[in-house]
Amino acid sequence: MKVIARGRRSGKTLDLIKESALSGSYILVRNHSEAQRLFQLAKEMKLSIPLPVTVSEISLGRIQGTSIKRDGILVDNAELVLQQLIGAKINTLTISTTEEDGE
Repeated sequence: MKVIARGRRSGKTLDLIKESALSGSYILVRNHSEAQRLFQLAKEMKLSIPLPVTVSEISLGRIQGTSIKRDGILVDNAELVLQQLIGAKINTLTISTTEEDGE
């Protein structure tokens, strides 16, 4: 798993959009307005990405039959996605990374 960790407004989402355009992977966001914002931003960058998916789409099982289960997913603002999923503010979280393929 790759982790992009930098301060706010430092280009993390732009990097994620570029990765989605290169790989064809879907991006998971917390809600529909975020999905539309990222899709529009990709257009402005002249990049083609799949329409990002939302937490509610995941919860409703709407990803069945997509490449997500096979190929994985990119997550934008993981802490906000997790808060949306559980419906509570996160005070502290940890994350583990593993090095794969020389990353």
